[in-house]
Amino acid sequence: MSRYYHRTPHRNIQPRTRRKGRNRRKRRFASPSLAVLNPRTLFSAKGRKQRQPRPKRARTLRHLLSQKAWNSSHLGALVLLLAALAALTYSFISIDFWVYGAVVSGNRYTPTDLIYQQAGIHGYSVYFVEPALVADRLTQLEHVRAARVQVRLPARVRIEVVEREPIILYKVRGDSYWIDDEGVISTAVEPREGLITLVDDDTGARLDERHLDPAILQAIVYVTRQLPEVRIFRYQQPYGLFFIAPEGWRVYFGTADNMSTKLERWETMRAHILSEGGRAQEVDLRYDPPYWR
Repeated sequence: MSRYYHRTPHRNIQPRTRRKGRNRRKRRFASPSLAVLNPRTLFSAKGRKQRQPRPKRARTLRHLLSQKAWNSSHLGALVLLLAALAALTYSFISIDFWVYGAVVSGNRYTPTDLIYQQAGIHGYSVYFVEPALVADRLTQLEHVRAARVQVRLPARVRIEVVEREPIILYKVRGDSYWIDDEGVISTAVEPREGLITLVDDDTGARLDERHLDPAILQAIVYVTRQLPEVRIFRYQQPYGLFFIAPEGWRVYFGTADNMSTKLERWETMRAHILSEGGRAQEVDLRYDPPYWR
């Protein structure tokens, strides 16, 4: 009896397995997904998305209080913060930090009460007092030339003023005023000896209500330096500026220009008049040559 053997051909499983793997990879990357747009969300080797770590939250006061890991440094910082807030609140609401007076110095012609009132700081918190603004406000007083304001805690204010010193006694229409070296006109508050006197018959020597004409001021100062014996000047239209000589003569300058030339003429005319007996009433230096009568 013959025997027949059916021999099953050998199957090579390895190529089919490789084909299946390639197909799976093709299907994996062929499916549309937004993951490829962001490299951070690509699938991991296990086929799951990588979880991004959550950002750390800022530690607030409430978060710190809820933590059990409180230490002494945290408590100390909290105490200092509360103490600073309490001190700040007290400094704003306490009456100890409100201004109800000031130390005023350097004033002779301006009353202390007027200076304090002009400062405008009564009843203000010391934190709202601006020294520069107060000093500028004080210079608006007619006798105050400059001012310095100092502020110290809790509510100490010191005001130091520099007043205008008069060099000319200015008389106009029966009233007396003072004029300092800047030509500022202020009210004469007390009798002063040794001042130069300027009598203005028709207010023509003034530049405005508060200032003398600078040219007239310079002329008066120049004449008094060259002729210290001359202490009285007058201004009157149409003669202009003139002074009274020690001999009693009227010496007319007219305008206040060319004062050095006019003084030279005056010295020449004075010597000539005295050589002839000194009988004169007026010497007019407005013209060249000058004349007298």
